[in-house]
Amino acid sequence: MKLMLGTVQFGMTYGAFNAAGKVPLDQICAMLDMANAAGMRLLDTAHAYGEAEAVLAHAKASKRFGIVTKCPDLSDATDPLAAFHDAFEASYAALGDVPLYGYLLHNPTDIERPGIWDALTSLRDAGMTKRIGVSAYDVDSVQALCARYPMTLVQLPANVLDPWYDRVTLPETIEVHVRSAFLQGFLLSQPDQLPPHLAPWRDVLAQFRAQAASLGLTPVQAALLPLLSCPRIAQVVVGCDSPAQLNEILQAAQSPQTRPAIQFTPFEGVTKDLTDPRRW
Repeated sequence: MKLMLGTVQFGMTYGAFNAAGKVPLDQICAMLDMANAAGMRLLDTAHAYGEAEAVLAHAKASKRFGIVTKCPDLSDATDPLAAFHDAFEASYAALGDVPLYGYLLHNPTDIERPGIWDALTSLRDAGMTKRIGVSAYDVDSVQALCARYPMTLVQLPANVLDPWYDRVTLPETIEVHVRSAFLQGFLLSQPDQLPPHLAPWRDVLAQFRAQAASLGLTPVQAALLPLLSCPRIAQVVVGCDSPAQLNEILQAAQSPQTRPAIQFTPFEGVTKDLTDPRRW
């Protein structure tokens, strides 16, 4: 199972199209049960995701899942190395003092701060985390860092509007996790229901939905299956607002290997202002 459950909605309201707010605890527990039953083995969280780490500990998630969490941005820290250690200790304790599957820097440039890479490798060597690396926004910056730091895990945004994963190769030693498969819900929306700041890309969304329909796919399937079928992508992070939404995603992800390769005609009008939600 290449799906990985994202947990940002477990700790805070997140997503441009999230009308439900933070997920209630009973629904979180239901989603964890569903994810486990479906064969999902990893959870994605972060120290910056509000109460998410504490909620996962309360649900004893580490008994059923490997957990990837992240160190907050160290840019404003007076002593970045001390802040790194404090953040890891806080996350480790919040998650139940169990070894992590992965520990990432939320700001990839923090890896270049004095002592940070050595601190990451020390955590790995001590068995406190299996994999180390960065969570980034663009693959070019990750490629540059890979040349200097032997990371073993990276997380990047990826979706069918900008399929960098078809043209860029990262070292085989790096496990690649991707997020933003639905572009924070943009790809699952109706063109005539987009908020004003996304209205310039109604035609892009209409193109996506038309191509999906021509292939006999729902928007969820059309967004997910190309990522799930990509051999260099190890895990696709999906965030959900409810058990019903998770069930829809699980159904869409069933047996992608039995489908022929999905080929989209390049979408006209796609720009970084659309594919990078920080610019919204």
